[in-house]
Amino acid sequence: MKFEKVLTCCLVLFFCAAFPAAQTDNDIPITTQRLSDRLLVLSETLMINNVVAVASKKGIVVVDTTGLPSTAAKMRRSIEKEFGRTDFAYVINTHYHWDHSFGNQIFSDAAIIGHDNVIAGMAQDKAYMPRWIANLERRFQSETTRLKSVKADSEEARNIQAYLSTLKRQINDFKNEFASTPPKTTFSDQMVLDLGDLTVKLDYFGRAHSTSDIFIHIPEEGILMTGDLFLDQRWVPLFAGQSVLDIDRWLEVLHRALDGDDAPSKVIPGHMDIWEAEKLAMWRDYIKTLWEGLKKAKEQGLSLEQVKEKFPLQEKYYYLRERGHSEERIRTFHERNIEAFWSQLFISAADVIEDIFMKKGTAAAKSKFQELKNQPDKYFVSERQFNALGYKLLRQNNIWHAVNVFRMNVETFPQSANVYDSLAEAYLFWGDKYNTIRFYKKSLELNPRNENAKSRLEHIDELFEEYHPVATEGSLFAPGQQTGLKGPYLGQKPPGLEKEAFAPGIVSTKGGREFSCTFSADGKEFYFNRGMNIMVCRWEKDGWTAPEPASFNGDFRNHEPHITADNKMLYFGSMRPNPERPEMENPYGIWKVERTENGWGEPSYVGYGMYVTTAEDGTIYITDIDYEDDKKHEIARTKLINGRFGPFENQKGSVLSPGPGRMPGRHPCIAPDESFLIFDSNSIGPPGSRNVQLFICFRESDGSWGKAINLSQILDSDHNIAASLSPDGKYLFFMAESDIYWVSTKILDQLKK
Repeated sequence: MKFEKVLTCCLVLFFCAAFPAAQTDNDIPITTQRLSDRLLVLSETLMINNVVAVASKKGIVVVDTTGLPSTAAKMRRSIEKEFGRTDFAYVINTHYHWDHSFGNQIFSDAAIIGHDNVIAGMAQDKAYMPRWIANLERRFQSETTRLKSVKADSEEARNIQAYLSTLKRQINDFKNEFASTPPKTTFSDQMVLDLGDLTVKLDYFGRAHSTSDIFIHIPEEGILMTGDLFLDQRWVPLFAGQSVLDIDRWLEVLHRALDGDDAPSKVIPGHMDIWEAEKLAMWRDYIKTLWEGLKKAKEQGLSLEQVKEKFPLQEKYYYLRERGHSEERIRTFHERNIEAFWSQLFISAADVIEDIFMKKGTAAAKSKFQELKNQPDKYFVSERQFNALGYKLLRQNNIWHAVNVFRMNVETFPQSANVYDSLAEAYLFWGDKYNTIRFYKKSLELNPRNENAKSRLEHIDELFEEYHPVATEGSLFAPGQQTGLKGPYLGQKPPGLEKEAFAPGIVSTKGGREFSCTFSADGKEFYFNRGMNIMVCRWEKDGWTAPEPASFNGDFRNHEPHITADNKMLYFGSMRPNPERPEMENPYGIWKVERTENGWGEPSYVGYGMYVTTAEDGTIYITDIDYEDDKKHEIARTKLINGRFGPFENQKGSVLSPGPGRMPGRHPCIAPDESFLIFDSNSIGPPGSRNVQLFICFRESDGSWGKAINLSQILDSDHNIAASLSPDGKYLFFMAESDIYWVSTKILDQLKK
């Protein structure tokens, strides 16, 4: 569900329940606590961060810089005022997470220090920034709408207004103020800074909350700074931020920090309350006892469930109850630590599957997963780790991989409400309303207290409009609105031999991801994909209407419409459940609707495959796909027999092998007389790196397909898919740059000659 996001701190600001009612854009709430003449701890309300400032003979040292430049700037001014000086010598990041490092730029005059892994981690968070901003903007819009539904003078209204003010500041900071400023000085193990009157000891803790966590010890001040490794009150300490943990090193570093003559008296975490050092010693003992006990349990051949029964949380660690945590949360925390530690004694199945997904694709990953499950003495299949992997893939926009990872979790842990909630969320990103609803309901069935699932189901239509809007940025008209444009092809000026975007602002829009289009035979309807919705424009009495969802979409992902030459039938691909194989995880198949007096009739299943195109006589060309292997596909030829596809005749020659380093063709576009065939082909490479280009083959006199000609090179275009022809044969349409483009088919005449 949401737990993995807390671990990475990526969305920590969304978990703050209350905001000061008086907060405005210019009022950044900061508190300052002076622990000694040369030591300050600054905190801000939004993320409850602790920023430490230490004044030494050689300059001021700042530990962490919060996640917002505006907050860091105010903190810098406060530090300068408190100390009466401006000589910042060092900034030290306890780890790379954005809420500890995105204020670095405010201290660019200082030497910035961090672990070796901080640079790559900050780059990863920076790359995620566009989606992050989009999430904040969606939240801002949602809260603005919610504000209209509450009483203007109520406490709820004031809290929403304060939250909106905070969101506005975050959006502005990330859009206009932020500049990623990673450390220029890094270390791998230990580092010591001599500041004249102070010594700053840096010690890499090992993989834990992140890959870059460090302890920072200043013996002269008796303080130890631990970043996000040990927190309490709102969050319980949990040692499971990574799938691979360096527990032996943790104990080594904890002993080094806590034992000896210069042991600290105070511990300053990255968030919330300052600790007494005795409490950190208690957590060291907890880690040591648990780790040694689990290693012995493995030697004894115990199962994870037996281990959980054997190692209840000892009473001396129950200070957590005093911090306001429920018995259930304390037990959950302890059991998750047991699982995290236990998993270190095995090979992580999630890590193995992630590697195979990236290198070999879905089919290989599924096959390997079944193999791993049958070797429990060697591989550890962790619900938490698979959930974390699924969310990682979502953040990387590998949504179908994420869906499959969550499905693996559902298969392994079918009684967990959390895994169904996560799978539903992946389908929400994927644009499949049917399965989003289905799995949120399943999660609620297993856990009726799942408030996230309840809320999502109550607002499912708004969510899908938010995540998959039919009117995208740059749209000139609302869905179905009269545009006033008249004439063929949405009233657009036809192109020549150079490709042009089709109907900018109407069909081709910023962020819309439009592709795969078809005109009706009379030229008065135009269907195309915008994301996973099939959209339609109509040429009516007053002109063309703006795109709106087609009537047959339903709650499913739908692709690639195609209208037959007789104007009586429309084929399209859909994720509707396959009536012949209802158990299929990926039920993608071809459906059709037929014209009636009142428009299109109800969809009916035609058969498996992808992307239909038809010749004038009704002969069908289609991509023959293997549902068990997402890399296998070939273009085939068939006929409709009693409403279903007949036997497939796979095409050979250049269609199957268009060139060196190229995969077999797919997404066919057949000429009305079958004299040529246009298709696209991926280059061979890992998913996400493949270059897709259009090719054309002309029919030879013996009926075979001639040499494949690279059409994308001639069009001076790249990453092109889903070609189609206008009914009059004058224009070729295709996707380029996530928009629909068109060009005169005279370019094909030249090639044929």
